Amino acid sequence: MASATSFIQSVLFVSVILLGKTQSDPSTLRDFKFTKQASWCGLDISCFASVLPVSSKLECLLSCTMNTSCEVVLHVPSDSKCYSNYLCDVDLACTDQAANHDLYLREGATIGVTQTTSAPSCLNGGQFDSQTGTCDCSSTQGYGGDNCEHLLSSCQDLRNNGVTSGHHAIAMDLFGDGSVVFQTHCVMTSWSASFTVMRSSGRAAKNLSWDQYVNGFRLSDEDYWLGLENLHRYTSDGSSHRARFGASFNSSQANGQILESSSNFVVGSASNGYAYTTNSFTNRLSEIVESGQRQYFQTLLYGQSGKPFSTTDNDQDNNGLKHCAQLAGAGWWFGTCEPFSVNPLGWSYAAMPGATSDSRIRLPGVDMSQSSLAEGFQRVYLTLDL
Repeated sequence: MASATSFIQSVLFVSVILLGKTQSDPSTLRDFKFTKQASWCGLDISCFASVLPVSSKLECLLSCTMNTSCEVVLHVPSDSKCYSNYLCDVDLACTDQAANHDLYLREGATIGVTQTTSAPSCLNGGQFDSQTGTCDCSSTQGYGGDNCEHLLSSCQDLRNNGVTSGHHAIAMDLFGDGSVVFQTHCVMTSWSASFTVMRSSGRAAKNLSWDQYVNGFRLSDEDYWLGLENLHRYTSDGSSHRARFGASFNSSQANGQILESSSNFVVGSASNGYAYTTNSFTNRLSEIVESGQRQYFQTLLYGQSGKPFSTTDNDQDNNGLKHCAQLAGAGWWFGTCEPFSVNPLGWSYAAMPGATSDSRIRLPGVDMSQSSLAEGFQRVYLTLDL
């Protein structure tokens, strides 16, 4: 028999005295807890295993306490019936619910009703991740937020939105004042955030003018350059910027990257030919092994430190007999081209097969003509830490 009921928000407690069958079997008092479902819809009456006529909600709940297999109970006052033991799944996220129908879940229920939350509406091409229950904004070209609704303008925005890994395309407000908005890639790791100032696939000509190298250019998502003046302005803010030069490969024989980094990277002004300075100490990393030897760059960054930038129409290299930029077919901080050892923006060997040429990509310490490297080459890039 029922002795008491109490309501706490949407939780209903029913106390039941279970009478002993014999004089030596004492009666016991047991509490049953039912939780009312605030939102439900789409119930199929045919999925209930038991239907009883009842005169009240309490009688309906009591009938469930008497059945150990009862976990879900629905009271419908309009027809004075109690439905129990729901055998199907029902999505409780929708809002189209029948009026005056009370659905309760018995404490400890493991079957019958599956509660779900509505999948968030992911905007701007974001994809819902069912494992995390959130929007994955990594493919949205620079949007973030819970629903990929916020256009991010810096790599720091990405970090603030919980992005800690991967390469992410972004329209970066370089100086935070709208004066320079540059389509680039943020490179995020758990320990650092950097943005790409140069990317080259080796499949597009970089034989461009001095003004283009000063102001910056974008040929494609794989071929772009921030610009010497922007580099000067950004790296002259008094912060210690770490530059990372890398080459990426993706083939069965060469898969990974070769990387060199150096701190205190500062690009000078136009008056000194945009020559840069950097720390003499460099860090090197390589995931590429060729002929049993791990491949490393040999002072690619520090080796060109202090050299003015040259283009085909503005020769500022240190070679009085040759024009390095014309031979390279691209601009760079060339010191000398005897022998020719540095041409990061040159053609890839896949794009320009045949005999060795100075206009091919040249990276000191690494022979890019080797078949495994030529086949697997994806891009070279230069990034700056925030």
